[in-house]
Amino acid sequence: MINKGQITREIKRLSELGYVSQTQSIDNRTTNVIKITAAGSQVVPKIVEIRNKWWQQRLDRSHLDVDAPFAETLQTIMKELIQRSK
Repeated sequence: MINKGQITREIKRLSELGYVSQTQSIDNRTTNVIKITAAGSQVVPKIVEIRNKWWQQRLDRSHLDVDAPFAETLQTIMKELIQRSK
């Protein structure tokens, strides 16, 4: 579960690394506006590549086709992850 404190810490860390900027909303002073920076935009392709490789590894291990029904694929991958964590 993700909670407000965790989100705050992650945004702070991403901000410290220069990947996002955080400002107060002009319309609502209790709302923060978080924007990706140029540095953040540069790392997005690598993040997508890592995520895609992770999913492809799960599909390969479970002998699933990328065009298989999503719910079935997700259930199979969840079972594989649960087995690996034991």
